[in-house]
Amino acid sequence: MHWYGDLYVGAQAMKEKSRIIRKIKSHKFIKDVFVITEAFNGYDLFDIYPANVLMQRYFKNKEYQVIGIAKGYDEAIGLVQVIIEDLYCKRGIKNLRTYFEENGAGGI
Repeated sequence: MHWYGDLYVGAQAMKEKSRIIRKIKSHKFIKDVFVITEAFNGYDLFDIYPANVLMQRYFKNKEYQVIGIAKGYDEAIGLVQVIIEDLYCKRGIKNLRTYFEENGAGGI
């Protein structure tokens, strides 16, 4: 697991950001937290998973990047919209998949 250097965090998740990140990194159960990652299928932009899914054996052997964290599914959907608006509309980045590959993991 890698963390996007400029991690996107939903408003509700921001209140518990440090605790959420610590629990995800240590593979502890955490209620109602979702992570946004690059899509595994190669043609979608993002996947949204409950953070607890990352504790499964499947993810332990996968390389993936956490782009955002959110408290609740609705916040995760809204955060995906924020990510797209920020990168595509404000910064003018046309290929988000390439952008995340080139500007990948950060220091979290």
